[in-house]
Amino acid sequence: MEEIKEKIFEIKIGEEEQYVQIKISNLEDDQKSIMIQIIDVSKEILYDKEKAHTELLNLINATVSHEMRNPLNSIHSQNIENKALYDELEELIKDDEIDTDIIK
Repeated sequence: MEEIKEKIFEIKIGEEEQYVQIKISNLEDDQKSIMIQIIDVSKEILYDKEKAHTELLNLINATVSHEMRNPLNSIHSQNIENKALYDELEELIKDDEIDTDIIK
């Protein structure tokens, strides 16, 4: 039965990042022979990092842009909610269901 062990290592050469994947597998069932593969996976890893970074920036940009375009929506919603609470409180005071001494 062939057993494969894999690990990815980061190697820095000067300012450049390099990533290699090392695979070790047994060639025969008696486990006397092994095969070692060293594969350069730098492009895939760097692409994934750049893609994640771009998605994060897009998310931040969309959120900030939305809030900058629509600041009055949240203010307006809060005013409607406050008006409804005020009207409900006023109705309770008129019906003498609340002690007005607490409000003063």
